[in-house]
Amino acid sequence: MALLIDSVRRNFGLKATAVVVSVALWFTLNYFGSSQEVFSKTLELPLVVRGLGAGFVAAPQVESVRVDLSGSRPDVEGATVSDLAAFVDCSGRQTGVYSLAVNVVGRDADKVKVVTPDQAVVSIDRYAFRAVPVLARGAGGSLLANAVVAPSTIEVAGGASTVAKVVAVQVVVPEPGALPAGFAAVMKPDPVDGALQLVHGVSVLGVVRVTAPAGPTSPNAGATPR
Repeated sequence: MALLIDSVRRNFGLKATAVVVSVALWFTLNYFGSSQEVFSKTLELPLVVRGLGAGFVAAPQVESVRVDLSGSRPDVEGATVSDLAAFVDCSGRQTGVYSLAVNVVGRDADKVKVVTPDQAVVSIDRYAFRAVPVLARGAGGSLLANAVVAPSTIEVAGGASTVAKVVAVQVVVPEPGALPAGFAAVMKPDPVDGALQLVHGVSVLGVVRVTAPAGPTSPNAGATPR
């Protein structure tokens, strides 16, 4: 009987020690784990289009999205724009306007908590191009009388409905009425509609050379004063 009591006493001491150690470990892990700093970071990502069918062009209404990342400092602090990509999936879409989910993928995608906006409106149209005339205008908006442009026509490209609005492309030189003698410049023209307003979402396929004759620009230019 004495041996049994002694054995129980010894085992009780071991058990009590194990309980104390377990409680200490539980407290340590929970305290330090819960008190670990949560680090946040915001990145601005360009929004791209994926999965678009051949012969179509897509124009999202937003060019970029903001992503908020959250996690431990070592995991989040080093995240950069090059580690993530934001896109809308246009697979199987035809001509029309769609509201599509913004997807974020990449090495740190699991740290992304919020994407703003999380939906993007995307216009899809058939690709088209056509040639339009080139205009050279001065500072006041009038045509430059002595400007020579080459080529005289140039192609514009983009969605069919947007390309249809373009009636010409123009270059603007900050000169009143006429170019100075010997003027020469290579310029990128802008697409304009019938009211000479800029048409967005259209690409001009090339540049033009604008020149002026080397001689006088008016009957009195170069005259010898008396």
